[in-house]
Amino acid sequence: HGDFPSIDHKISALKGFQNQWPPARICELENMVVTKKRINSSKQQRDSDEFKIYLETKNKLLNDQK
Repeated sequence: HGDFPSIDHKISALKGFQNQWPPARICELENMVVTKKRINSSKQQRDSDEFKIYLETKNKLLNDQK
C-alpha cells in the first residue's frame, strides 16, 4: 500500500556513490528520512532538494492549467 511508511535517503545512494562517499556515510541516520512508500517511489533518484523543486514545478504547471 502506498501510504505505508518507508525509509528513504535524503541524498540518494546513487549520488552518494557518484560523489565517492563511503557507504557508511550514505547510510548515516542524518541522511535518512521516513516517508510514505508512494512518495519514495515517485522520488526516484532525485535527492530531497531536487524532489522539492520537481514537486513545486509540477504543482505550478497543474495550477497554471486551471
